Amino acid sequence: PRLPYFDGQVHIGIRFMATRGCPHRCTYCASSAQTAMRRRTVESTIQHIEWLVERYPFLETVYEFDDTFFATKFSWLKEFAASYKERIGLPWHCQTSPTTLNRKKLDLLIDAGLVYCEMGVQSGSEEIKSLFKRSESESQVVKAAELLHSYYLEGKIQTPRFHIITDVPWESPESVLMTINMLLKLPRPFKLAIGSLCLFPGTYLNERAHEDGILWDE
Repeated sequence: PRLPYFDGQVHIGIRFMATRGCPHRCTYCASSAQTAMRRRTVESTIQHIEWLVERYPFLETVYEFDDTFFATKFSWLKEFAASYKERIGLPWHCQTSPTTLNRKKLDLLIDAGLVYCEMGVQSGSEEIKSLFKRSESESQVVKAAELLHSYYLEGKIQTPRFHIITDVPWESPESVLMTINMLLKLPRPFKLAIGSLCLFPGTYLNERAHEDGILWDE
């Protein structure tokens, strides 16, 4: 993929993962069907990135594609940041969530070359968040967005991007408006990744859709 960089530039990148699974158990997500998280060691992760860079020498950036990289323990991140800075040195991207993002981790990872964050928000409706089993409050979402915005204003990261899920069969027009109103409270500029809900087999929402007669032929 072409990934955003400063001054409107785009960099050729590649995705990698250090972890399978996710600490969040969102009912729409395929990761919720996995029984446990599995994380590589820092050395295994760095060796994999080194292999990617050697195999594809035209790479200008890499994308750490864990569902929520900021959920990783600080000790692991500290070791990763030091090794990445010394042995890789490319700008990189990752994903976060409102309940795992904090300034201490963000400072550490930006120092190691982090330039871009995406954050899952999904909905501003309490009813839909309950259906999704998303635990963050609106104030946590706004606080996390404000933190990313402050680093954007300092020129340390790119415009953040927030993920929203649409086309939810159980969503009322009022719930849609709640999501819009929440987005209006976030500091601008920001980008949106708007995804249509997929009812993945093995997830709660897939089972619920079968029970409610919404899904009958996979």
